[in-house]
Amino acid sequence: MNSDKIIDAINEELKRRGWSQAKLARLSDVSTGTISKILQKKDEAGSPVSLAKIARTLGIPEEQFFMDAGIMREKPQTRRNAELLRFEELHSQLPPEDRKLVFEFANMLWSKSQGTKRKPIYEREHR
Repeated sequence: MNSDKIIDAINEELKRRGWSQAKLARLSDVSTGTISKILQKKDEAGSPVSLAKIARTLGIPEEQFFMDAGIMREKPQTRRNAELLRFEELHSQLPPEDRKLVFEFANMLWSKSQGTKRKPIYEREHR
């Protein structure tokens, strides 16, 4: 962990709520030793799982917590948007018949992930 923002956020919430480190440990299911190490800026302290538990317990958005801790550099939505733009760029360079296949394949994968049973493309097109 490399940010004072995390320590400040935890201390601020503890003070605002009137909680001790022990109470935070109990409620977040993180050891008091780990919380103490985080607040003392120990480099090895604060696994992402522990930090997520602390953030949830204190009502701090995990995304911001991880960005402040230096664990996550950008918001997941920003990353997803960049991936979609790259996909659109690649997709637009394909011949029309391949674009249709890519779309069908993506649709089939999405349906499968939603638990919807659909026949594979080759079975529908080659009956």
